[in-house]
Amino acid sequence: MSTEQAELRAERLRVAIKALDVAPDFAAGMYPETARLMRHHDMALLRTISPEDEQLALACLDAQREARRREWGGLEELLAAIPPGGDLDSIFDLEPDQAISALRAAKRCRWFGPGA
Repeated sequence: MSTEQAELRAERLRVAIKALDVAPDFAAGMYPETARLMRHHDMALLRTISPEDEQLALACLDAQREARRREWGGLEELLAAIPPGGDLDSIFDLEPDQAISALRAAKRCRWFGPGA
């Protein structure tokens, strides 16, 4: 695959992700209400997307949503570790076993460690 072909495929993937993030399918992406959210050039690319491009875009969106769900779960767990009436700095005063749980939750929020 040439660089030009790879760049075109990447652009089609960007458009597919954008369209599928706001519309349930590409047919809905052609509706005037949805089409207004996209540039004319993007609408032209949308018409060239293959079924493989669509599947890849859906997989990317699923992965993004799952990562966001994990991060929110980590934030909820971290906030639950804060003692009543305390603030985020109260986490530094937790007992070791509670602190480890809070640190794991913070890592799931991607506040530190790989991917931070």
